[in-house]
Amino acid sequence: MLQAQTTRQVGSSCTHERIVQAAIRLYRAIGYRKTTVADVARGASMSPANLYRFYPSRQALEEAVVAELLDEVSAAAASAPRRGGSGLDRLSATLITISQRHEHRLTHDLRLHELVVAAGQANWPIALSHADGVRGLVQSIIAAGQASGEFRAGSPMVLACCLLDAMDAYLNPSRIKAHALRPAFGEMMSFCAEALSNAASVNAASSQVTGIRVDLLYKPAGRTERSTGCRLTASSPPHRPQGKSRPVRARKTAIPVSAPSVFLPPTNETASATGSDPERSERWQGFASR
Repeated sequence: MLQAQTTRQVGSSCTHERIVQAAIRLYRAIGYRKTTVADVARGASMSPANLYRFYPSRQALEEAVVAELLDEVSAAAASAPRRGGSGLDRLSATLITISQRHEHRLTHDLRLHELVVAAGQANWPIALSHADGVRGLVQSIIAAGQASGEFRAGSPMVLACCLLDAMDAYLNPSRIKAHALRPAFGEMMSFCAEALSNAASVNAASSQVTGIRVDLLYKPAGRTERSTGCRLTASSPPHRPQGKSRPVRARKTAIPVSAPSVFLPPTNETASATGSDPERSERWQGFASR
């Protein structure tokens, strides 16, 4: 009885594989949007009713195809680090393998690539599981590099997430394009390697100490700096002791000098200024009468 059950399981597995391969051939030829369940059943030499015994919906069939395609990428990425020596070599081999697999599918199997992109954009469980597997693989390589002193200290999970986010344009099927304006893979990987290396953390710490020394040496007089989180802000003016007030400077105020109005009658001073000149006296009297 156990042998019969094993035989049925093997036969079911073979049937699943036959259906998936038939769907891959049709998706590659006409695309997954134009392919029907009846087309896949015909390609697998069975009836649509029989196919639904193995895949209850079209969505389930498409997820099985995406799982087959992503498993190929995961298997190649898992075997790539064995060819590397250092931690950086293993990381580069892993990531470039993933990138090359997706680029190859984009170039040679565009319709299959579109299905993988749709799965990632819709957050299908199989796409999320694949991303978790890649993240775990990169995390293990970083942890091994930290143990050997090659990589900087920190959470391997955080460093793995930062690295994968930086390399997302080369690893995400929805962002990989045949002719994209971007740095070469090696250039971007070298940039990330500088951030991961153990020397990067030492240089960062030394640069912070140097910056503090320069700030102390060249701090302007009369102002003090206080640290608030990640930036420096100027503090309030220095406190003045009571009893010592700032000297008050006398203000220079301009006193307006008004000239005598020509419409006023002459005063004594004006008369003395005009003297006994009869013409000038008559002129003043004429202005006064107006």
